[in-house]
Amino acid sequence: MPRCIYCLQEKPIEGFSKREHVISQFLGTFEPDLYFQGDTVCDQCNNELSGIETVFAEDSWEGVQTAMLKIRCKKTVRLRGERIKFNLSSDGNLGVFNNLFPQINPRTRQIEFRPHVVIRTNQGGYHVLFIDTFSQLTPGGSKYQATQRWLLGLDRTKIHIFADNDYPLEVIIRMLADLGVTYREEARESYEEDNRGENITMSFEGEMDDIIRRVPCKIAFNYFALCANASGFDEIIYRKEFDAIRNFIKDGTRPNEGLPIRLTSDPTLYNELRSEQRIQAHQVSFLHQNGRIKAKVTLLGYFNYEIDLGKYPLLIDPRTFGCGSLFDPFNQIVLDLQSSPVPILGRQRFALFNR
Repeated sequence: MPRCIYCLQEKPIEGFSKREHVISQFLGTFEPDLYFQGDTVCDQCNNELSGIETVFAEDSWEGVQTAMLKIRCKKTVRLRGERIKFNLSSDGNLGVFNNLFPQINPRTRQIEFRPHVVIRTNQGGYHVLFIDTFSQLTPGGSKYQATQRWLLGLDRTKIHIFADNDYPLEVIIRMLADLGVTYREEARESYEEDNRGENITMSFEGEMDDIIRRVPCKIAFNYFALCANASGFDEIIYRKEFDAIRNFIKDGTRPNEGLPIRLTSDPTLYNELRSEQRIQAHQVSFLHQNGRIKAKVTLLGYFNYEIDLGKYPLLIDPRTFGCGSLFDPFNQIVLDLQSSPVPILGRQRFALFNR
């Protein structure tokens, strides 16, 4: 019977029906689509671990960025505001515009004002309804009705509408009314079209706890398991050398040696070192270092997470041990990372010995 790499339990194949993506889906979709199904991560662990991914998506630096960059191309986004908060500032007084949810152009990295509705609730944090995406839904359709149920179910305290020429304020108010939401205006301000985003800066502050730390560890462990399976070494992922990282990911149990993850801002690619600019993509890699397997995960080119997966368990010479990939969420492709300056003929894309 299949055996789960997290709970280590053998279960009937029916208990492995869900897809477990190597890179969490809120970080983008890619070709090839890398996931396990049928034999690697059981449905119970998939469900439990999706909870920490939801927290990461809604309450981490990178999670907020995926929403601002519209990598998560959903009609609604929730931001918890418990671990991470951002603030907008300008040369002048932003007024009600300080409540907007900025969207960022990935090429220019300029803040863009696009029509949306910010809904604050008694539970804290807020929800964002993107008007351009929502307007594409068919009134009365299943997705439209699901959005309506979601909106009416919120314990709303404040509603902020940000309109433009394509979607004027009156049009958005009418959209909300059709959904059963009454908007009562308290203030109205306008912002010069020519100055949008140019003199506005954004700052973040927050904290990182073990729930947030577990997600990069999960990405690294999933990627390592993918390469082990592809190389015919699928059994090593169940060995005791990986119990510490496995338990930390599954339930947050810290190893006796301390946290298996360290945060740095150092770039990992030669091109980044040379240009002094980070590549706005996700990088995942692992290699052998001093008898240990060390992984690196970078999401959207921001922080670099260095992760200790465990002791190197093989008797094979580790000099070529390692693999790495770059996941481009904007072009939706996966590129190979390699230490050799020239292409290696016959090189397998995802493998344990790929350096």
